[in-house]
Formats: sequence, structure tokens, C-alpha cells
Amino acid sequence: MSTRAEKLALRLKEAGLFSDYRIRKTQLEQEGYTPKQAFNLAADEFTEMLNEGETGEPVLRQAGGGGTKKEPVTSDSFSGKDSGLRADYQWVYDNVALDDVSPESCPSAGAWGLLKFAKTHPKEFYVEWMRMVSRTDNEDEVLKGYREDARRATNDIADMLERFRSSLVQEGSEGNGEELAVQAEDTGVSRN
Repeated sequence: MSTRAEKLALRLKEAGLFSDYRIRKTQLEQEGYTPKQAFNLAADEFTEMLNEGETGEPVLRQAGGGGTKKEPVTSDSFSGKDSGLRADYQWVYDNVALDDVSPESCPSAGAWGLLKFAKTHPKEFYVEWMRMVSRTDNEDEVLKGYREDARRATNDIADMLERFRSSLVQEGSEGNGEELAVQAEDTGVSRN
């Protein structure tokens, strides 16, 4: 009995698309997908082509399974766009359930690939999304703690300075005033 990979390779060789498949799989790996993820994405794309396209031209589904598109998605769709990993994941999370998303509305080529992955492997996408969100939430909590510590420290310093100033004023009022003047000069505190 043949595995999915063996069956796909045979069909692709018969259709003359095996080298195109390998190029696409390599491209997906270079975009950051694991070899298994790249295999699954490329296999899904090319299986779809084999099932729907009689001519061997790339037949790419619109996001969400809408109609088909005869022209491949090109870098022109993403010209001048720049996005980060977190922003790409957020965009995909916001758009994965929509059927009318196009490459032109996408923040980057990476987000488009991630959207395609999320549509074909939703469970894996959501698991990774939740990991990313939980890490961000944890980092936000740590930063919040630092801010609270800084506020406390600032308040503690202000209280210490006030106590110090008060003790200088009290000591100065008990003596002849000369001691206060000397202490004020040493600490840089004004007598006013």
C-alpha cells in the first residue's frame, strides 16, 4: 500500500508537475515552515491542481474556498508591504474565517502563506496562535510588575527624602540654626 507522498509523487510525475511541486515545497520551507508543514501545504495545493486543473497551469483557490484563480500570486501583490510575525499572526487570526480576503489586502507575503496554512491546518494554526498570545500576555504581566515596582520605589524614595528633610528641619529648630545651615550645604537642600 502506498503512502500519500508516494501516490502524490506518481500523479505529479505523470502530469509533469513534480519539479514544480519540489520548488514550491522548498519555497515554503524557506518561508519558515517545517518540512512536514511544507509538504502538507504543497501537497494540498498540487492535489487541488491535479483535481481541478486540466492544463497544468497553477490553479489557486481564493482564501476561504471561493472561486478559482488562474494566475499565481506574485510578489507584486505585496510590493511595498512590510509586517512583523506578531502582526501577521494577528491579521491571519482576524481574517481566517473570511471568504473575501485577497493577497492585496494582506500585510505581507508571509501573512498570505500563513493564511493559506491556517485554512488548511486550522488546529495547528490556533495552537501556535494561543502559544504566541500567552507568551505576550506573560510578557505584559512582567512589564506591569516592573512598572509597579518602579512606582513603589519612587514613592519610597520620595518618603525617605521627606523624612530626611523633616529631620533636618527639626534638628535645626532645636539648635541655633548653624547646624541646619551646615547640614543643608552638605546635602544640597535649601533652607527656604
